[in-house]
Amino acid sequence: MQTNKIRSTMLQDKIIETFVKVDNFCKIFEDEIQKIQIEAPQDVKTRNRKSGLCDSEIITLLISFHGGQFRNFKHLYVNYVQAHMEPEFPGLVSYNRFIEPFWAQVKTLLSLRFMLLLLTTCSLN
Repeated sequence: MQTNKIRSTMLQDKIIETFVKVDNFCKIFEDEIQKIQIEAPQDVKTRNRKSGLCDSEIITLLISFHGGQFRNFKHLYVNYVQAHMEPEFPGLVSYNRFIEPFWAQVKTLLSLRFMLLLLTTCSLN
């Protein structure tokens, strides 16, 4: 039992260490994006509502999964992050709410890939 607690503490420390590095990167990246971003017209409304987790928290969880000992991402998210790290991730949402935006992006990327494949195939004929 003591070994599991030590492993859990080590994993938590590693996740926090990863978050600090990722968050520093995201801040620099965001500043650079702001410099080259095109201004939105004044009459267009934009949404500024924050979602549950910020980009650096999401990236940290994905990196932690790939470097950790969990079977799948859901196991990490539900059984470790939601159970033991809620204070470190105050905007934590349910697993389904976390995954929903990724599926939309995956569908878009697959559609674009398919369209490029069709265009390449048509141009070769």
